[in-house]
Amino acid sequence: MTDFDPVAILAALERHRIAYILTGDLAGVLQGSDLLARKVEVVPSLKPENLERLERALADLDVGPSDRLPDLTQEKRVTIKTPHGEVDLDPSPAGSTGYADLRRAAERQPIGQGLRPAVASPPDLVRTLAPGSHPDLGPRLRRIIELERTLSPEL
Repeated sequence: MTDFDPVAILAALERHRIAYILTGDLAGVLQGSDLLARKVEVVPSLKPENLERLERALADLDVGPSDRLPDLTQEKRVTIKTPHGEVDLDPSPAGSTGYADLRRAAERQPIGQGLRPAVASPPDLVRTLAPGSHPDLGPRLRRIIELERTLSPEL
């Protein structure tokens, strides 16, 4: 395993036109938290053509045969190891019904090299945090949400 390189992972997803929403610590970082992300966490669309493209993207990332894409319609959360770091695929995170649910409030965030992944909104990130997961992210996101409310002009 080499150093964590989320740009390489996200570039492969974008190159293969994967429909996904970025969640977890990396999404929190892109939304303004000061955490350190150690893996890429995504909620993919479960449409068959998207899952076929996702399989090709994982092959493009040199994922070994033991880490090939399982049936995400039957799995809750899958961790795939790539040479660029881990990718968590969660078709239906806690507090969410999945891709379509999170897509409504997601925003494209520019991260460099022409990449603009769809990132879950801070309120959606908070509601998808499973108990015990990401213990530092929830309070930071709540603070970001509160700051946005106080700094936004009144309607």
